[in-house]
Amino acid sequence: MSQHTGKAAANALAFPKIGLEYCDCREQSVAQKQVIVVGGGIIGASIAFHLVEAGAQVTLIEAGELGGIVSPCSFGWTNASHKNTRPYFNLRFQSMHLWDDLAARLPDIPYRKTEVLYLDGKTFDLDTFYANHTGWDYPLQWLDETQIRKLEPGLTVVPERGILSTAEGAVEASPAAVFFAKQAEAKGAWVVTNTEVTRLVMQGDTVKGVIAGDETLAADEVVIASGNGTKDLAAMAGIDVPMYSKPGLLISTTPVSHRVQRLILAEEVHFRQRADGTLSAGEDFGGGEINGNPEAGSQMLLERIRNQLVDPTGIELAGYTVGHRPIPGDDHPIVGRPVNRSGLYIAVMHSGATLAPVVCNAAARELLNDERDPLLATFGMERFSEAQVAASAAE
Repeated sequence: MSQHTGKAAANALAFPKIGLEYCDCREQSVAQKQVIVVGGGIIGASIAFHLVEAGAQVTLIEAGELGGIVSPCSFGWTNASHKNTRPYFNLRFQSMHLWDDLAARLPDIPYRKTEVLYLDGKTFDLDTFYANHTGWDYPLQWLDETQIRKLEPGLTVVPERGILSTAEGAVEASPAAVFFAKQAEAKGAWVVTNTEVTRLVMQGDTVKGVIAGDETLAADEVVIASGNGTKDLAAMAGIDVPMYSKPGLLISTTPVSHRVQRLILAEEVHFRQRADGTLSAGEDFGGGEINGNPEAGSQMLLERIRNQLVDPTGIELAGYTVGHRPIPGDDHPIVGRPVNRSGLYIAVMHSGATLAPVVCNAAARELLNDERDPLLATFGMERFSEAQVAASAAE
């Protein structure tokens, strides 16, 4: 079992092991409640951070390195954009506000409210998007071609009109996961990497802990926040989580001087420039021409970025990733306790970059105080019928 050293590692000595006698800590105070979080991506690490801040004793276990598997493949766009139901919009919009709050409190967090230019009239029905979302008090502004060029003089291809979102931004999802994990560790969490959870320890219908590496660890609560690994882990407790995944290509370029300030949603490519000067572009997580051949697709995306810019000098492909985004069966997050199981909490979603602050803050409160945030009312496991769960298990 690989573990980090320092103050957090010392806490491991006091973390109970399951043996012939189990130390049940459920009568202890919230400050002493022991929680194991499985998954070191942006959701798992953020839950660990919020739990530690609330006074819990936390162990964060990641099968690989901090940052997870899916988070490094995230485009990182934080938004409450089109095609959202009102409850899902509310959840995402609140999380955007919480990203701003975190950035004000923790200035080193890798998040920026960059603003976003919607110039893609093919992917987005811009008129409907504007009408619906401004009706929900989402800050959007129509711009004409002159105004767009004034904001982003480095763009070559500019439509006659577009929409500016002043509330949206971007987070570097994998570095943010590492940031949250390090913050949690500094506050006393035990962070364990390169260690796979191979079993959930059950007593009746209650999860009592995990077996990770050669250790058996006890806890009052076990949180599964393992992305695509969530389904298999939950199955260890007899829980079928309806979910699927889709591939998506993300490319990064060599670093160049300033080309664009905002995240740009152009018709041919959605891209942004990171703080280190690299440009990033992603393709829809749905397969197709680009995702079907990632090497050729990477070159296509690279050329599309170059075609969007007045100065493409020095923009070369630095690398690409193909990520498999974890998606719950109805495309909406699953956050909460499964029915008929105690000691277990599940958090899986395909929009972790946007949702991490609101979901993880709410999850910490629910885990420690049994307070269910109204924003999560429609996002629990109970919304899936027995038929849906059975169908998922048969796949």
